[in-house]
Amino acid sequence: MIGNVHGWRCLAQPVLAVAAVGLIAVWTATGAVAAPVVAPPSPDNGPAAGGTLVTGTVPVFESVTGQGAPNGTAAFTITTDGSVWMMGSCGTTYQAPTLLPAPSGVVFTSVASYGWCLYGAAYGASDFYALASDGTIWGGRAGLSTGVWQQVATPAGVTFTGVGAGYLVGYGIASDGTVWAWGSDALDQFGDGLVTDSPTPVKVPLPSDRKFVAVSSQVSTGDSSTMLPATYALADDGSIWAWGGNENGQLGNGDMDYQTLPVQVQAPGVKFTAVATGVGIVYALDDAGNLWTWGAQADGSKSSVPIKITLPAGMTATAIAVGSFCNYLLAADGTVWSWGGVDSFGNIGTDAVPVGTYVPASDPVQVSTPPGMKFTAIAAGSRTGYALADDGSMYSWGLGLHGQLGTGARIVPGAKTPVPVTSPVVVNSVTFGGVPGTGLTQNGVGWSVTTPRGCGVVDVVVSYTLGTGEVLTYTDGFTYGAPAEITSMTSSQTGNLFTASVTVAGDDAPTVKWQQSYDDVTWTDVRGATGTTLTATVTKKTEFRAVATNCWTSVQSLVMADDPPPLPPVIPNHTAETGGSTTSDWAGLAVAAASLTITGSLTLGLWRRRRFVPIAAGPVF
Repeated sequence: MIGNVHGWRCLAQPVLAVAAVGLIAVWTATGAVAAPVVAPPSPDNGPAAGGTLVTGTVPVFESVTGQGAPNGTAAFTITTDGSVWMMGSCGTTYQAPTLLPAPSGVVFTSVASYGWCLYGAAYGASDFYALASDGTIWGGRAGLSTGVWQQVATPAGVTFTGVGAGYLVGYGIASDGTVWAWGSDALDQFGDGLVTDSPTPVKVPLPSDRKFVAVSSQVSTGDSSTMLPATYALADDGSIWAWGGNENGQLGNGDMDYQTLPVQVQAPGVKFTAVATGVGIVYALDDAGNLWTWGAQADGSKSSVPIKITLPAGMTATAIAVGSFCNYLLAADGTVWSWGGVDSFGNIGTDAVPVGTYVPASDPVQVSTPPGMKFTAIAAGSRTGYALADDGSMYSWGLGLHGQLGTGARIVPGAKTPVPVTSPVVVNSVTFGGVPGTGLTQNGVGWSVTTPRGCGVVDVVVSYTLGTGEVLTYTDGFTYGAPAEITSMTSSQTGNLFTASVTVAGDDAPTVKWQQSYDDVTWTDVRGATGTTLTATVTKKTEFRAVATNCWTSVQSLVMADDPPPLPPVIPNHTAETGGSTTSDWAGLAVAAASLTITGSLTLGLWRRRRFVPIAAGPVF
């Protein structure tokens, strides 16, 4: 992954790249840069009636690079849709991130810019460069109505995987690990000793037995009449190779002689994972998380070989970013720390240190962190710091005279603590199961909305505009209500009168109906039985069930009514309409009587003309 700082996009590399200066990013230990983690909408559940206030964020900023030159006053960012945005002054001035429209079909993955805008055109250099997803590099110049981007010629057989910028020069890293340069070579920026400008890429003569993964470049002073560029290339074996100005020992090769060709930084046994360059000074991280420096030191001394800096106990550095007048370190816990001179612009990132104080690298101060926020990547401008947060937002601090803080206005003289960079995203709608929420509001990368009425588990879809239309879908992102549930059931039977009742729960409120079956196969609704209580007269063994239903589902609970107690036997009626009793009448009576076992008293009689006529009575023995 290549670029000043990185978020969502990555290339298949054994370690992650991370920011140094406003140039090509450098390697560091795995995990140094985390992609913006977009938390799911919260809360993720609410009543079926709706009315729940749900909040969320949209991933916006993927990477940022500041102009590290002494006169750098702009910054550039890649957003998650592959667009490049600029803030600050570089040929023109933008006080908030402003889209630099890409050529048709081009998606950018990283961006680099150094400074000295408008000066490089005479040498074939651009004000900024961006790497596209197809391995091409494009040079840009802001403020043009058309033709903002021009493709840099790609050498035959070369696919670029990284891009960077230095003083009037562009750099590219190819997939085979070679480094290429174009623009001005007047001060040996190409590292080939030829001092010949070229508008097309020229291969830097680095050792062919190594693959290079990052480049960083800076000048030795802020005086254009005396400054000398120095450039550094980091190899995948952890070695660093450098060329150019060396009056402060900044090449780290053990002497202070100017070098037109690359020489190796002398650090036996050290495997570097990141390199970042300041004005006449260099910082680097190794694979154990140690911080190293060489070149012009704050106390006025010079070192031509790397010196290890002892960081505070417990601090693990995962990335460094160095500008012309400010330096930053990203710690493993998501905090950012700074060191260097404390100016009145706020470059140190906290108002807890008095202006004029010098903060040493061995005792850095913490950049103020917004509550609940963790930083995932850092970058440095000349006197400005930038950090990406874990929700995809960006913060800036320091010099703000030229709009480079990206807040939408000039901050004079600057911001002493991090301020949010204006988000270019516009959230258009948030739907729950396809139904839009109401009362949509947006604050930077954050949004809030009130849920409509709904039921069950639904997808949450956030539609937003960021250069182009984008959609963010949270599958099963919200749960309305709760399924119907029968929580208890009671029943009783007296004779042939059967009663049962249930209690139910669920959201929305379940409805209840009762059904009956005589064979446990065929079920029919009990007429009029639609509440939580059932009263029924049974004539034979019957199964009843309560069916509770809401928008989620239906559930059932089964009870059974026993056979009712037997009814008294019926004495056969006398069917003759006239006359007296017949033999058949008495025979029937005899049969009926024989079938009865009775205690107490007994009255016998016959039914005549549908009336009961007693014929005998007495005790039963």
